[in-house]
Amino acid sequence: MIRLCGILLALCCVGLACGHGFADLECPSEMAFDDTSNRCVTPDPSNGHLPCAADETECGGQCVDLTNDRENCGDCGVYCGAGGICVNGSCELGCEAGLTECANSCADLTSDPENCGDCGVECGPDSICVNASCELDCEPGLTECDDSCVDLTSDPENCGDCGVECEADSICINASCELDCEPGLTECDDSCVDLTSDPENCGDCGVECGADSICVNASCELDCAPGLTECGDSCVDTETDAEHCGDCHIACDVLHICESGSCEPVSHDPLTPIERDLYEAINDYRAEEGLAAIPLSYSLTFVARTHVQDLIDHGSVVLVGDCNLHSWSDQGSWTPCCYTPDHAEASCMWNKPRELTNYSGSGYEISTTAASSAQSALSSWQGSSAHRAVILNQGVWESMTWRAIGIGIDGGYSHVWFGTQADPDDW
Repeated sequence: MIRLCGILLALCCVGLACGHGFADLECPSEMAFDDTSNRCVTPDPSNGHLPCAADETECGGQCVDLTNDRENCGDCGVYCGAGGICVNGSCELGCEAGLTECANSCADLTSDPENCGDCGVECGPDSICVNASCELDCEPGLTECDDSCVDLTSDPENCGDCGVECEADSICINASCELDCEPGLTECDDSCVDLTSDPENCGDCGVECGADSICVNASCELDCAPGLTECGDSCVDTETDAEHCGDCHIACDVLHICESGSCEPVSHDPLTPIERDLYEAINDYRAEEGLAAIPLSYSLTFVARTHVQDLIDHGSVVLVGDCNLHSWSDQGSWTPCCYTPDHAEASCMWNKPRELTNYSGSGYEISTTAASSAQSALSSWQGSSAHRAVILNQGVWESMTWRAIGIGIDGGYSHVWFGTQADPDDW
């Protein structure tokens, strides 16, 4: 068969190549054109295959090099895929310009959220990759707070605004922290508490158990430490407690102390320093007027101290209206009274020594709230003609001789008692 080769007339001899650029190349009917070698070849008559070169393999009617053919890489039909290349019979990436190979993929490091700026650098779920940097991209309704997108209406760590944290027992509802007590707990003063065991909210909100008590099954129960005894609603040391000396409710009077469970007379000065100062100041004042000192009375001092303590404890309810400092509450083993300026309740005063002690005579009292010191108390009486007359036996008191005096001063109150009889009891 004769054909044109380029611009020359030539006879295409068997085995001669007509390279690329030859138009309308046709091989003789008994031959086939090999795209790889660009020549007409005679198939092997024994198997009909192309007679490929030693480093080539026939794949789909073509002779190919399995070491570098991306459509037949390592074996016929093994395709390396878009962007892949065949190297030594294995598919490898061959990323396009602007892309980088990351974990067998071609990635754009400027925009890939799983490889942002470098392979393996992942942006968070609320972020996108922009110019090789992760940037938050919060959905509508979310707000950026500390590199996260949060819902300010429900996030307990950013409730209503960034950084506003709800307490442990609270949740965020409509941008406000609200208590969300677990089952078995009750809301009390912005806290979730167990009413069955909380000593500050025992059985109900605000019900506090005492210092020596615990809350058990919603009730306060005493829990006395070793060495203490339960007396009423308190834990006491009966070895030293003057109200419970030796046993519950055995009280020592104000002139005795509890030692080793027994009421014993005080072995030191029975008066406190300020009481001693007042006692001496009164007698010094009398001495200036040529009067004898008045003997200190155990019984009348007991009455004076008892009255001081009564007003310290109950003065707010006793000293009302016209009731003056000579009044007594109804909270003790004595006759209560509202002592008024008209002296209608004089017997309430006179009888107190007999009600409280073995003193059989009447008692006469002067009182003041100017009791910050002995001198301030005495000065308040010196400035009152009625009180001054009692101290100095003047006026209606001129015919009386004071043979006993009792002193009490504490807590802003001072009471001094006078009696004409000597005290039968001693310290």
